[in-house]
Amino acid sequence: MKIVVCGDSFCSADSSADRWHFSQILQDKYSANVVNLARGGMSNLGICFQIKQAITLDPDVVIFNMA
Repeated sequence: MKIVVCGDSFCSADSSADRWHFSQILQDKYSANVVNLARGGMSNLGICFQIKQAITLDPDVVIFNMA
């Protein structure tokens, strides 16, 4: 299963707490391939571009939040 995460800082992975971020938990618990495109400070337009890129990756699931 491939999951792509899009969004702003609420969805971006924090390198200081790798094992506790929800995207890492999804990867560990469901043996999913998780691609996290989320970045801090992202606008809704930027998130729209992330979703557009996510679709090209042919995911099973796209998770996103809006700024």
